[in-house]
Amino acid sequence: MEAGLAKASVLGFADYELDLKNRELRRNGVPIELQPQAFAILSLLASHPNTLVTRIEIQNVVWPTEPASDIHSRLYFQIKSIRQALGDNPNSPAYVQTVPKNGYKFVATVRVLDSSERQPARSGIEDHKNESIRRFSKLEASVAALLLMTGVGFLGFVASPYYPKRRPQASAGQAAVQSSRSDNAAPAISSVTPILPQAIQKIVVSGRNLGNHTAFMNLDTPFLAIRDKTADWAAGRMTPENSDKITLTVESWTDSEIVLLDFSGAYATHGWKLSPGDEIEVAVWNPQTGNGPGLYTLRVSVAGKSAK
Repeated sequence: MEAGLAKASVLGFADYELDLKNRELRRNGVPIELQPQAFAILSLLASHPNTLVTRIEIQNVVWPTEPASDIHSRLYFQIKSIRQALGDNPNSPAYVQTVPKNGYKFVATVRVLDSSERQPARSGIEDHKNESIRRFSKLEASVAALLLMTGVGFLGFVASPYYPKRRPQASAGQAAVQSSRSDNAAPAISSVTPILPQAIQKIVVSGRNLGNHTAFMNLDTPFLAIRDKTADWAAGRMTPENSDKITLTVESWTDSEIVLLDFSGAYATHGWKLSPGDEIEVAVWNPQTGNGPGLYTLRVSVAGKSAK
């Protein structure tokens, strides 16, 4: 660590300020939401610019009492949230670079900010309001131009498409589910349909607070994984090392049910395959809240019957 960075209370890089004292990330004075663990990791990386920070070093700071085998998925998730907060692309990083099988490196130029260089704090509400006005004005102008071309009356158009129809009232059962749901609650898996020793199969994960997610290209994301604890491999994103070796095809994902269709990638190669009696762990993170993982353990079944 550079001597100046070691004593700094506020670090700056690009348009961002990292307030180490108040534990706040800001861009042009506007706070950016970042979970405490993600902030601790970002602070550690930014305080050591252009230097490899190993996973063990991160673990010693953020999860000092946790076994090393338990922090891989957590670290991957927190790094992803940091990149989202910074608008960083992992394929061509401007801030956080992955050093495969080792750790991470902060590649942006970091400087110590004195009081004269810091942006005045803002809530971001006014920026959001102004941006909304700008977007609406552009949309309004486009609609007006279209209406002039087509000869449609503006008032007649506004009376229908611009105002959403009233949503039908939820049933008593739906209302009960909605009222009991906590958006900040951790995901919980209540059941998983039998998993068979084959690549192509339908697996249904049921529970609550699973989040709502549209899978990119029908594949899994870091929010879902199936781990074969017996054979020591994982499908999905359980650990960074094998995150791209075996993927899961996701058919649908709702707050209470996830439907998987098959395994793909390197399944059945290199010894990675499901065998009768293997102990399986299913892990789900809530994509909206970042909470999790919710875990569920079962064994690979034989002919649809649970293996003992």
